[in-house]
Amino acid sequence: MVPYKIMLLVFLSLGCANFRPVEPCSFNIEVYYATWCGYCKRLIGEQFGGSQNLLEKVANVTLIPFGFLPGLKDGKFVCGPDDCMKGKVHACILKILAQNDALQAIICLEQQNEVENGLKLCAEKLEFSHQDVSICAEEFGSEYLTQYAKIAASLQPPIKGWPTLVFNGTRDDQFEMEMLGDTKKALCSRCADPMPQECEE
Repeated sequence: MVPYKIMLLVFLSLGCANFRPVEPCSFNIEVYYATWCGYCKRLIGEQFGGSQNLLEKVANVTLIPFGFLPGLKDGKFVCGPDDCMKGKVHACILKILAQNDALQAIICLEQQNEVENGLKLCAEKLEFSHQDVSICAEEFGSEYLTQYAKIAASLQPPIKGWPTLVFNGTRDDQFEMEMLGDTKKALCSRCADPMPQECEE
């Protein structure tokens, strides 16, 4: 017991002012995006796809697909035919699947060029029902996209481009650009020690 007491006294003598508690590496990230937007595909399909394990470990990612502005007309969601179908599929995936499973599915879809074939490919790869998603898109897709468009319309300051990111409750243009350029680096640079293993790889 004596050595322990001596070590304790030495520690206390150093003073608590010099002790920095380690904060957990945990972030909340909201991503407002349009499904056919090139920068959105780059962020979600390429950057998120290449940092998926890290994202699932350190970030709570909320995806809000809402298409191209104005997005809402007379209280209903409006978009072009291609963006509408893909947007409905994304909206239904976010409603049907668990959060991390949905993130994996959206990443996979943003790596595809065709909606229907891409959905089948991703559903087979990630083991979810593309039929359920397709039925949902036909029956409830417009309703769900309207819900997401209303969430996007309430964001302040208003959205001016895609993708728009909210980091821990705050709009941060610099973080947005860093995430587009190198998502892994952007997240790891904001992590206190000890770093997640993915940041060391």
